[in-house]
Amino acid sequence: MISPNGRCHLAARPFRAGGKGYRFDARGRLSESYSKREYTFVMPEVRYPVNDMARARMVEVDYYSFRQLFREAVACGGRVEKRDTQRWNAYVKQHKINEVGATTIARTRFDAPTPVIIDLGRERDGLYFYSDLEEGCLRLVFED
Repeated sequence: MISPNGRCHLAARPFRAGGKGYRFDARGRLSESYSKREYTFVMPEVRYPVNDMARARMVEVDYYSFRQLFREAVACGGRVEKRDTQRWNAYVKQHKINEVGATTIARTRFDAPTPVIIDLGRERDGLYFYSDLEEGCLRLVFED
């Protein structure tokens, strides 16, 4: 249970007890209760998110071979850019790509990485991050 000020409190759940109930009187002394009702404290159930993303790593790819593959993808219509949100989101969801993690890794390597998905139906398809300024490329490779 979360209070209005954002702090977590335990939830008190009453139950009937066969024994005596206790309470504090006006002076703060423990005295017997007439209601025979006691309280037990229950911790709230914590649910952790299920990680259904595929385990992957970033592999460095030769920049010039990537540019050749990129040209082929442009010619065949297999390039998916991030601004093409419908195709991009469908590919990310279908292949269970952790896009945020991959982008973070690419930003540690390049100043301004450009993400692109190559989808030609071949073995070299996938998510790539490249930088024209630094002439480098990273590819997201899934581990089995």
